[in-house]
Amino acid sequence: MQAEREVIGRQRLKWLKKPEYGRQIKAACGKANLVVKEFGRLGATLKRARSGLFISLEKHTALLEIINKRLESPAEIEYPWCTNGPTERDNWDAEKRFQAFSRSTAYRSSIQQAEEMFKRCYRAKQFLAAAHWADHAAGEYRKQGNLRVALNCLDDCFRAIGKTTKPEKSSVEMRLLLLRARFEGAMTREYEARGQFRDALGIFKGLDADVDEVLTMTVPREYQGELGLRKIHHKRQRAEMHRLLGEYGTALRLMEEAIQEYPEWADEPRRFGQLHRADSLRLLGRAEEALAEYERLEATAWNRRMDGFLAAVLWPKVGACQRLKDVRVRDRELRKALGELSALVDNDANCSSYSFIYSRLVQVPSEILDVGAANKLVDEALRAGPLEPDCFRTEYAHAMLCRAEIERGQKNVEQAEKVYREALRLYELMEMRWGIVRSIIGLNLVATRCDLPADLKLEGCDAAIWDRFQAGGAFSAGSLCENLP
Repeated sequence: MQAEREVIGRQRLKWLKKPEYGRQIKAACGKANLVVKEFGRLGATLKRARSGLFISLEKHTALLEIINKRLESPAEIEYPWCTNGPTERDNWDAEKRFQAFSRSTAYRSSIQQAEEMFKRCYRAKQFLAAAHWADHAAGEYRKQGNLRVALNCLDDCFRAIGKTTKPEKSSVEMRLLLLRARFEGAMTREYEARGQFRDALGIFKGLDADVDEVLTMTVPREYQGELGLRKIHHKRQRAEMHRLLGEYGTALRLMEEAIQEYPEWADEPRRFGQLHRADSLRLLGRAEEALAEYERLEATAWNRRMDGFLAAVLWPKVGACQRLKDVRVRDRELRKALGELSALVDNDANCSSYSFIYSRLVQVPSEILDVGAANKLVDEALRAGPLEPDCFRTEYAHAMLCRAEIERGQKNVEQAEKVYREALRLYELMEMRWGIVRSIIGLNLVATRCDLPADLKLEGCDAAIWDRFQAGGAFSAGSLCENLP
């Protein structure tokens, strides 16, 4: 479920124009009969000032000195930008450091940078900049798997937005920030914390209209690239929601469209799109095609030393290996993938909670006969979130299904039934067909009559496993928690 941060390139925070300041500078120059060439090296600065664009306090002071030498009574023009907080250059330098930390998955450093800048900007009443940094912190906490703190950061973001000035509220910078913050909110709250995939799908669709509204405004060049990607990001996440809802054909179609629409320079989001395309292929039952895609992405991750992305590739690759038809190939590839995943996660200090959680859950089927080892894997996953019914709901449901399979393997019928029912309750809340069909099969295997809802349409691996059950096929303990979505 891990999704990457939806920020491409560096976003330079812009100081808002001050038209009244520009008019005052123009009037003073006119009164003093000064032209641009008389300001020497400050000529370009004067042009910015007359347009109401940001200049430093030092250059503002230097301009006034030149102007006032020609005036009988000095012009008193107040410097309109905040002077007790980070400058535009401070924000720009901090943004470069933040993006470098984020790309290298050094989450502690990126979070520290974002939180420090949020506090500095908020204290200086630079609320638009503060909201920007709170949104950054929320994204990093989410990638790290600290969802509750991420939601607190989003609260900080919207609180800061509420304190911005009227001109700031109507600016392009604000509209772009709101797009990012609402997207981040849907990713964190509806998608990852609560598993409300249908609600998240609606939010991602609705954000397209917000992009269209921003496009009616005059968008500065430095923001055009980011804005051009927003709808593609939204489409990619819509595809993910369809996949988690069990609509694998729709998910594959939308994901392939998104991959084609990304420009050449948008390497990172395209790469994650290719990863999620492989996920859809896997859940459609096309394990060999999915495995080839995973291996290609794995080679890229190894070559570029992208440990965070590598972990995101390896755990679903395990699922593809579990569905290979050739037993010898399956066992060989499965051992290799599990070994690589464990080695990576156990030795990566920056490993996200998601990578750790799934590294544990995907091992359960292979350890199902060793009750102690299997239960330990589930316990470690539960603690890592921590996984709870209302936070990390998807992973909590997967952990319950794994636990039920362990109990079924030990013929603990009553306990298995109890845990299957808890898993089913959560999967039904999320409308997650993958889990619904497997929980129902599990309940029937422990002698509890339970029918599939008549209106539930199944695709791919879900339809295949239900047909197999209907045909009286055997299900060894652990088989129902293989191939996690």
